[in-house]
Amino acid sequence: MIFSPQHRFIYIKGRKVAGTSVEMALSPHCGPQDIITPISPVDELKRLALGGQPQNYSRSTGIEAQYLALVRAKDFEAAKKTRVHSDKVYPFFNHMPLAKVEALLRPPSQDYTLVYNVRNPYAKVASLANMYISFSQYSGQPMEHPLADIRHSVNKLFSSGQYLLALNHGLYQSPHPYKRRIILRQEHLQADYQTLLTQLGISTTAPMPHAKQGSSNKGYQPEDIFTRAQLDTINTDFAEEFAAHSYAKI
Repeated sequence: MIFSPQHRFIYIKGRKVAGTSVEMALSPHCGPQDIITPISPVDELKRLALGGQPQNYSRSTGIEAQYLALVRAKDFEAAKKTRVHSDKVYPFFNHMPLAKVEALLRPPSQDYTLVYNVRNPYAKVASLANMYISFSQYSGQPMEHPLADIRHSVNKLFSSGQYLLALNHGLYQSPHPYKRRIILRQEHLQADYQTLLTQLGISTTAPMPHAKQGSSNKGYQPEDIFTRAQLDTINTDFAEEFAAHSYAKI
């Protein structure tokens, strides 16, 4: 999540929609009073190299400095133990819903641009399954896995109900009238990102980084990954997202 009084925008980060890449790209342009929540330590090191960093998300500058020191030292396990990503410890956290941002900060919504990413629900659930196979050993390298392993992970997600972690629709809902909403669609993310920069008045030639790359470039189709029953479950549980963003159901 990014709350930027300097550029008058709120970025709400969903799951499995390239949110980390967008945060890494936007963070270097933020002001010293802007709120930026932490990302995974491996990606945090890359964001530091780009000139951005998490800030103002806790009530302790000491904790924030400690976390960054551990990231810079590449002590990623110790960085994780600071629990800076926990919604139970710090007021601002990764994947924070807009409703909680509004409750804490009460921004004048009519003056702010609301920004968030969307992606086809089938692709999000598949990406979540792919990530879960090896995320505990994530080192910043692409997480690419054979189709059989992804299918096995999908079955585990459906058995546990964790496939619903990819449901983002509720994260960015608000009764308040924002100045504008800018939606970054996965299908043309770079173009939408450039539109966002133009709207915010940010000038840069730096490309957006690509964090947490998965197996999407292997060309797997939803029918290759999911059973008919799983497709039907996604169709039902993600119905609002299909409708809101004009994704076709299978």
